[in-house]
Amino acid sequence: MFNRTHAQASPSVTLERGIPRLRPVRPPRYNGPLRGDRYGGNIVPTDAERKTAAILAALAFAILIAVCFALYLLNRSSRVLEHEPVPRSRDYSEKYLSYLPHSGFHNQRIALENALVISHILNRTLLMPPILLGHPPLRYRPSVNLQVDVALSSKVGLEHCVFVSKAMYIPDECTDFWTRTHVPWEWLTELPSLAQKHGIKILLRSDLTDMFLLSLRLTPSQTYFLNDTSAYEFRFFDSQTDDKPLGARYKERINLPTLASLSRGHRLLQLGSLFGTTRIRLSDPANIELRGNVRRAMVYANPDLLRIADSVRDSRELGGDWRYAAAHLRLGDGIFADAETRRRNVRLVWWKLVRELGLSDEDAAKIELRIGGRRGIYRHPPPRVRDAAASRAPHPPPPALNRTDDCLRSALHPLLRIPLFIATDKPGHQVLSIFGHTFPCLYYLHHFRSEVARLSELSVPWASDSRMSLDGDAGRSLVSDPLVSLLSPFLDAMVAAKARVVVGTPGSTLSRFVEDVLWRAYHNWNIVQRG
Repeated sequence: MFNRTHAQASPSVTLERGIPRLRPVRPPRYNGPLRGDRYGGNIVPTDAERKTAAILAALAFAILIAVCFALYLLNRSSRVLEHEPVPRSRDYSEKYLSYLPHSGFHNQRIALENALVISHILNRTLLMPPILLGHPPLRYRPSVNLQVDVALSSKVGLEHCVFVSKAMYIPDECTDFWTRTHVPWEWLTELPSLAQKHGIKILLRSDLTDMFLLSLRLTPSQTYFLNDTSAYEFRFFDSQTDDKPLGARYKERINLPTLASLSRGHRLLQLGSLFGTTRIRLSDPANIELRGNVRRAMVYANPDLLRIADSVRDSRELGGDWRYAAAHLRLGDGIFADAETRRRNVRLVWWKLVRELGLSDEDAAKIELRIGGRRGIYRHPPPRVRDAAASRAPHPPPPALNRTDDCLRSALHPLLRIPLFIATDKPGHQVLSIFGHTFPCLYYLHHFRSEVARLSELSVPWASDSRMSLDGDAGRSLVSDPLVSLLSPFLDAMVAAKARVVVGTPGSTLSRFVEDVLWRAYHNWNIVQRG
């Protein structure tokens, strides 16, 4: 049964005009005789009363601290939201294009390339989302569902998660707070200069919720939705007269002139997934040139990352520009994690690398047999595959190499006397042992600890929904270990791309980007265009 007198004796918090206030504790009434000496001297509390008083005082203090902390978070959250940059359009008749990013970084990069090309062709301003970094990545779902997932990936409303200690209970909404974040594309790439040089209209979208659209006065009635139900549902053509077959991967052809006509009366054109190197079929030379400029602008150009990559390249181990080879091997996720796929890809990369270094198939086969023995070794070299796209962008041969490092003396062939840097998500894995036997001077990124540690010192202008994470001690903890783990793959790829020669994993969009774009751009050559 509820005891009113006892309830009044417990501390509580009330709201007065929206402000939490602590109500003082009322002492319980006591009608018994007073304790003390027989002449009414000082009252001496019992041990039980002392313990009760201590508990009540501790409870009151804890409630006071909790209320103060809640007020602090509320005040701080309000200040953050007040300083959010609200995008303003000078002309509310301006037309926009938006799409839904998903999957890993390089899938997002390909989607952004396609979005930039489509928006420019349709003469719309692209609402450019930030890079979604984290583990696991946001997987593809039909656009109706993916739109919700993308909005929930934002950190708006999660300001309190910054102050949640990992040693205590973590609320459900804060579970992925430390493993995911948003980074603006302009921090990593050369997109700002691309937009300025080629007149591509971009509006940075830091907030992925509908509040951003409402700030531009974009409503569902003003939006033309092209919803998809599969990742490769639509393929876009810039010409209605292009009779190129759709291809087995895609389900429906969309002519951009037709799409422009259908969406003419809508201020926002909302697309779903745009991932896919062959997503856009271009026949207009001006559009093909535009896509090449967009892809080249995706080169990792952050000055701080470049300085760290250059310090690794110029280290005593690698020796500087043109003086080491590199392999980019993806082994740790998806189809690349399958044991048989790993062995096959490692062998293909090994063969392509030694061929690039000048070994004949006969000499390479002898080395492979010597390293692995007859058991488990393929009997014939893999076929040489001509890369038609790369042949359309020839480059000059690298300068002569002459290295006399002590560790190179044990190389199995004079042409293999070169240090090898392996960029991989599984450094030291046993499947990579063939490289260790072939290249005596073998290095991974973790061999350059001092350079990698500098990643934690970088200043990242996070998207506005995460800006509060950079304040105070909590912000510094966010940009230490998590930042190193998120940025290490970029540094790995950059070091590999600065090598004399680089070979990547078959079927990997990341490796293809390293070979086609990064490696060539860092050596001032024309990039390879595919699609």
